[in-house]
Amino acid sequence: MKKIALFLLFFASLWSAPVVLEGERVDTGITFAKGYSHETMTFTLEAYNPKAQSVTYYLEFSEPFAEVVDFVIDSEVSPNGLHVPLNARAIAVPLPRVTITFAPYQTRTLLIRYQSRFTSYGAFTLYTQEGLSHKELIYTAFYFAYFGAVAVMALYNLFLFLSLRDKSYLYYVGYATVFGLWVFLFSGFSLYFIDASWHYILHFSTPLAFAFFTRFSQNILNIQALSSRLYRLTQLFIVLLILFSVWVVWDLESGYYVTNLFGMLFFPVMAFIGVYAAKKGVMTAKLYLFSLLLYLFFATIVASLAMGLVEFSLLTKYAFVVGSLLEITLFSFLLAYKFNTLKQEHLQAQRDESMRLEATVAQKTQDLRALLSEREMLIKEIHHRVKNNLQIISGMLWLQSDASENEEVSTLLTQSIARIKSISLIHELIYASSDFAHIEAQGYFERLLASVRGAILDQKIAVESDIAPLSLSLDEAMALGVIVVEVVTNAAKHAWDSTHQSPKITLSLCPEGDKIALHISDNGKGVVLEQLQNSSTLGVNIIAQMSTRLPKATYGYSNDAGLHFHLRFEKL
Repeated sequence: MKKIALFLLFFASLWSAPVVLEGERVDTGITFAKGYSHETMTFTLEAYNPKAQSVTYYLEFSEPFAEVVDFVIDSEVSPNGLHVPLNARAIAVPLPRVTITFAPYQTRTLLIRYQSRFTSYGAFTLYTQEGLSHKELIYTAFYFAYFGAVAVMALYNLFLFLSLRDKSYLYYVGYATVFGLWVFLFSGFSLYFIDASWHYILHFSTPLAFAFFTRFSQNILNIQALSSRLYRLTQLFIVLLILFSVWVVWDLESGYYVTNLFGMLFFPVMAFIGVYAAKKGVMTAKLYLFSLLLYLFFATIVASLAMGLVEFSLLTKYAFVVGSLLEITLFSFLLAYKFNTLKQEHLQAQRDESMRLEATVAQKTQDLRALLSEREMLIKEIHHRVKNNLQIISGMLWLQSDASENEEVSTLLTQSIARIKSISLIHELIYASSDFAHIEAQGYFERLLASVRGAILDQKIAVESDIAPLSLSLDEAMALGVIVVEVVTNAAKHAWDSTHQSPKITLSLCPEGDKIALHISDNGKGVVLEQLQNSSTLGVNIIAQMSTRLPKATYGYSNDAGLHFHLRFEKL
């Protein structure tokens, strides 16, 4: 075997000029793109050290996915490629690499054996230690930037999916993640974590990524609503792509070959769907179509490289990585646009609903105001009729009192008229007021006392009142009015004899803390309190009954230069 290798080295050296070792990076001239060829290829490299001191260079192959990359130096074979685990290589890195030391002015010849289960393309380059470090820094930074950007966009859209429950975001995450896995395999970093068998198996990620891409396209373009035929076609694509994923695991070469052939139909159809959606007015279609065409441009470059139609270079090698990153980024912008559109639609729907509710509330308010106005008119009419009826009753009682020759009956009728007057006055005030719930105390009691004075009291009896500016409820005003009539009437009947020169009744209604106090005093002769408290006359019973209509009311009598009546109740 060694003799054959030496013979090949000698035979090849007859036709090749040596590569001069100058600079940190030396192009060997061994660059190729042979398409899907699985045959073993042999390359010969002759390098010359023009310096007066020894130099060490690293010979490196640009791609990590070749099955066999064996370096033969002075009959010594340094095996590399996927068939050799990293820990079994002379230099444990994903890219096939070997160290070569050149003596001063020495020319050395190397033999390289190459074979791939995938497409065959790449380049061999010589680096010094400094040049290799610089190249690895750029290589690592490039892929870390790619994976970092894809990871950030995938996580961001995953959070949006968890928040919005829109499957477009989930399919985007699936597409970006699985495609990122394929780029991870392409970069060679995967070999630090898995062996060659898994490296081949995980290539099912390619058709699976495009299955996620198809589902993403269905949702973002709303294909099902656009065309049932196109939707069924894309559903068929998804089924086929999943089958191709299984096929790749079962047989890598044939599965990948069929997947590539299918791509020649798949991408033009998806581009046509994008154009169709744009014509139908789908807002997201234009950016989707631009992203897809941009990716297809770069993917076409890589496909041409894989088929051996274009020469290998850094541009043709990394075109699809750059294209996929641009596509994934633009798709993320597309989802952000969709999110903003959904947000604006939601806000607009909220505004529309708010305007609808405001219009409904305004209409209901107008209807309620109309009903309230009708109710107020009805209540006013009721109070007016009640007042008129009470006045008729008062008039009838007055006629009866005037016609009666019995003084006691006449007095009772007059007292009844006063009671009715107090109630009638309430209804009159309500009828004339715009507020049915409250009675203004000052005006009410001034009119009530004037009415009682005109009907019952002797004109010699002076009446003094001190009414605070209070607002009373209907029940409070009615109960207090009846009580005032009863107490004042009783004072007029029993407080003075004929010899009293200046009879006077004093009335006050004012707040005391959290209560309201009613005080009615006369300057008469007073009464025996025990007899008054034990009395069961109509007036006493009326006062007791009316006090129960006042919240937590207490009342009583005392003698203090006449009879003093006091009542307190809580103001709600």
